[in-house]
Amino acid sequence: MHNNFYFLRQISKDLESKIVGSRLISCFTQNKNELILELSRGSYLSYIRINTLPELSCISFPNEFNRTKKNSVNLFDEIKNLTVTTVVQFENDRSLGISFDDYHLAILLHGTRSNVVLFKGEEPLLFFNKKLSRGFNKNLKDLNLPLDFSFDRFQSCDYNLKKTIPTFDQILIKYLENKGFHDLSHEDQWQLVESLLVYLDSPTFYLTIFNNKPELSLVEIGAVKEKLENSMDAANAFFHFFTSTFYFENTKNKLLKDYEAEIKRTKSYLLKSREKLDELLNNNRYDEYANILMANLSNVRSEDKTASLYDFYHNKEITIPLKDGLSPQKNAEIYYRKAKNKKLEVSNLEESISQKELRLFQIEDEYLKLKSVSSGKELKIFTRTVEITKLHPQEEEIKPYKRVEYEGFTIFVGKNAKSNDELLQNHTFKDDLWLHAKDVTGSHVILKYKSGNNFPVHVIERAAEIAAYNSKRKTDSHCPVIYTPRKFVRKQKGMAPGAVTIDKEKIIMVTPKGF
Repeated sequence: MHNNFYFLRQISKDLESKIVGSRLISCFTQNKNELILELSRGSYLSYIRINTLPELSCISFPNEFNRTKKNSVNLFDEIKNLTVTTVVQFENDRSLGISFDDYHLAILLHGTRSNVVLFKGEEPLLFFNKKLSRGFNKNLKDLNLPLDFSFDRFQSCDYNLKKTIPTFDQILIKYLENKGFHDLSHEDQWQLVESLLVYLDSPTFYLTIFNNKPELSLVEIGAVKEKLENSMDAANAFFHFFTSTFYFENTKNKLLKDYEAEIKRTKSYLLKSREKLDELLNNNRYDEYANILMANLSNVRSEDKTASLYDFYHNKEITIPLKDGLSPQKNAEIYYRKAKNKKLEVSNLEESISQKELRLFQIEDEYLKLKSVSSGKELKIFTRTVEITKLHPQEEEIKPYKRVEYEGFTIFVGKNAKSNDELLQNHTFKDDLWLHAKDVTGSHVILKYKSGNNFPVHVIERAAEIAAYNSKRKTDSHCPVIYTPRKFVRKQKGMAPGAVTIDKEKIIMVTPKGF
């Protein structure tokens, strides 16, 4: 009810006695949702703070206000140095006005459409929120809403209280329900309404928690925290009550969700990484394959695609896959290189797991500390002492691509057409290798260049398999994939998302295979 008509009516009465005869020294804003009026009467300064946030459209009266030198803008210069002549409450509306002779500053506390409008005479002249000026076709008199509050109207509205008295908000309606409104005859219901209307002419003010939200109520309802008699004191108390309670809870809950998401991501990463490490450790026979081949050079032909040889490590026959057309020595060299890359991959993975385990311990400890925070002051201390800024999604979730490591090389895979463009334009260099399934839609795949290293054929094949898998041909048994250095791929103006032109290309046939 902090922007309810009945509360603003009390504000208008109390404010008039305080500021009529005051001179407006300045009217300024330091953020897009707050307007400050500074008034002077003799040596006495007073301030009016108007907030237009949807969740906090309200008026309050700070005892002092320290204006910043930066990001501060003067507004409504037309009324600067003019004297307040009257303060009016617009009839049955959540708005009030401060008049300066022929100028009138209307404070409209309409939730998501809250605004401050300067009228000259009857016509609107300037708006605090210019975006809301579109379609605003009211003159000053239109802000008054004459309504008939009578039993006859109650009858004509089929005894619907909200239609009869639209100025009653959910708190007042709930208050009447708690008084047994629905159990009464229509005549008795109206008597209860009339008694409430009389009370609202001179109400008491309550800071309360209602429906799990801090509220300023004119009736005793919810979990009452404080009782006040003066409307302007109540407005100030509510502003601090709301900001300290609502923002504290919102900020804390958001941080808790961020921590929970980070803990979930870290645990998922650790699970997948440990599974991958186990697979690497349990299936790393490349050294053995290479040694067996070197011991059987005379028994292997270059045209062979496999070699069935004696496995002296396990005392049994073994079949070793070979690259067609390569000598047994070259095949052995490939397996030695794979073994070396596997060792490097295992080492990197073990180091990454160790770092993630430490990170998980840290964020779980911070999460428990955050849960115990019970005040805004404690929350500020917490955010200063922990590394909140490190709470962010894993790289794959914020980049336009998925990242794959293969034998010491990095492969980027675009997520969609728009991401393909961003990947190509912002995350590639001229010597990277670009791959794409031929003649079908699919992901751009980038094989990142390593200084001083050419792309091995089997690494290109693996990147091509991923490109084929991430395309419309993913279910084909064989798929042609085009590839070329990034410097030969161009994005022309006006092209559809993901579309490019290619100056040179090669084609490789692969079987689609994901990662």
